[in-house]
Amino acid sequence: MEIIQVEHCNFESDAITFWVDISGVPQSIQEEAQQIDGNNFDPDCFGICVTYVLEERRFYVVVDTELSVKHPGNIYYAGIDGEKYWFAAELPESFVKQLFLACTEATANESYNIKPTKQDAEQSVAQMLAEMG
Repeated sequence: MEIIQVEHCNFESDAITFWVDISGVPQSIQEEAQQIDGNNFDPDCFGICVTYVLEERRFYVVVDTELSVKHPGNIYYAGIDGEKYWFAAELPESFVKQLFLACTEATANESYNIKPTKQDAEQSVAQMLAEMG
């Protein structure tokens, strides 16, 4: 998978939420998403959501558990109906690091009091790996 761009980010009082366009989603997920939109399927409508918690100075990949606790989704397909359909994909360490760094770069020119740093991105990846065991 590859990062296309940080589409936009929302600054809240306790976090920054990033919506990131991605490509190269596994074929099995593309096939499932194609069933949603049929002939209107667009392989460029996949994304991933990242949250940066200001107090912790830490990034997290957002996982949607609303539809299924057994199969939480970490990437989404934005359907023609405007809904986000979530899918589970394995995210390699190198991809997650690139993802967090892209989010850091997206806020580089913003005037937030607290904004993510490259060090925050690297530490977030290390913490995520440690938690996974």
